[in-house]
Order: sequence, then C-alpha cells, then structure tokens
Amino acid sequence: MASNLDTLRLVLEQAERERDQAQAQLLQAQARAQQARTQAQDLHSYQNEYDARWQRQFQQGGTGIETLNQYRSFGDRLGDAIQQQGQVAAVLEARVGVARQLLAEKETRVASVRKLIERRLAEAQALAAKQEQKAIDEFGQRAVWRDPHAARPSA
Repeated sequence: MASNLDTLRLVLEQAERERDQAQAQLLQAQARAQQARTQAQDLHSYQNEYDARWQRQFQQGGTGIETLNQYRSFGDRLGDAIQQQGQVAAVLEARVGVARQLLAEKETRVASVRKLIERRLAEAQALAAKQEQKAIDEFGQRAVWRDPHAARPSA
C-alpha cells in the first residue's frame, strides 16, 4: 500500500507542476493580450488626434490636393494598422481562453489525484483499524481459552 501511495504522490507532484506551468502560461497569455489591447487603443487614440489635427488644418484652408492625398494615404494605413492590431488582440484573447481552459483541466487533475490519495489513506487506516481490532479480539479469545475462569466476574 505504501508504494501505491508513493506512486500517487509522484503523480500528484507531476500534476501540480503541470498546473503551475499552465498557470504561468495563462499569465503570459493575459499579459500579451493586454499589451495588444493597449497598443490597439493607442493606435485608435492616435488616429483620433490625427483626424482632429487635420480637421483644424482643413478649416484654416490653404491645404493643397497633394497634402490631402498624403493625409488620406496615411489615414488609410493607420486604419489598416488599427484593424490588424484588433485582429492580433482577438487572437491573443482566444489564446487566453484556451490557456484558462487548460488551467482548469490541470486544476481538476490535481484535485482528482488528491482525492484519490485521501481515499487510499482512508482505506489504509480502515484496514489497519480492522486488523488491530482482529488482533485484540484474538488476544481476548486466547486469554479465555487458556483460563476459562478469568473471563467470569468473581462473586
């Protein structure tokens, strides 16, 4: 029984290492996703500032067609960058979900192995108690067989 428990303890240690690794991966995935969201927000803020600056420029007049084309070209590229960064953020968010699911599976595995160890320990304790009771009963029976008068109360 001891070797079985030792094996289960090794399995538990491995399961805990895997859970810890999954937890670290989740934290990394969350950090990457947050960084991507922040970058997307920064790009969007920059686009708003850029648009506001050019609106002021256009209102003042004196903007040539070449300048307008440059504004549009850069604005289009900025919009593409925002869209691409949004896609990157979405992919990284999906990875967070996968990492979260993996961590949940690893935590379930750890809990299952712990429960199995508890059950095996309880079984071992019950068996030991049963064997102890059997030994006590046998000892009592032997005492009665050796001296049948010893078990009777004296009058």
